[in-house]
Amino acid sequence: MFIYDIRYYMICESMPRGWKTIIIPQVIYNVLREFSESQNRALWEVVASALATYIAFEKELDKKLWYVFKLLNSYAELKTSLRLSQRDLLDGETAREYVKSCLERFKKTCWQIQERLRIKTEHLVGMVEEDLERINYTYHGKTVMKWNDEMKIIVRNLLVSKI
Repeated sequence: MFIYDIRYYMICESMPRGWKTIIIPQVIYNVLREFSESQNRALWEVVASALATYIAFEKELDKKLWYVFKLLNSYAELKTSLRLSQRDLLDGETAREYVKSCLERFKKTCWQIQERLRIKTEHLVGMVEEDLERINYTYHGKTVMKWNDEMKIIVRNLLVSKI
C-alpha cells in the first residue's frame, strides 16, 4: 500500500457522514468525470485521492527544499571561507581553521543528505577534501567550478528523487 493510499483511506475513514456540494468549473468537472469513469471510481474518490496525493507531494517538496537550502548554504559558507583565506582577511592559521570548520559543516550536511535521503554525496566530499589539500585551503577558480558542477548534479538529484 502506497503512502498516498494510506492518506486516502485516512481521509475517507474520518469523513463525517453526510454530503456537501462544491461548485467547480464545467471543464474541471468534465476532466474529473472522464478520469473517474476510466478508473471505475466515484467522483469523490478521485477528488479525495488527488487531495491526498497533493498533500503528500507538498510535504515531500518542503523536505527536499529544506535540504537543498541547507546544502547550498553550507557550500556557500565553505566558498566564502576560501575567499577570505585567499584575500588574507584572516591570518594564515586562523583562515585555515575557519576553512576546516566550514568544511566540517559541509561534510555533515552531505552526510545527512546521504543517510536520510539516499542521495550519493560521498564523491563530492572526497573531491573537496582532496582539492583543499592540493590548493592549500585557498580559493582556486577552476577547482570551485568543478565543485559547482557536482553540486548542481546533487541538487538536481535531490529535487527529482522520491523520498
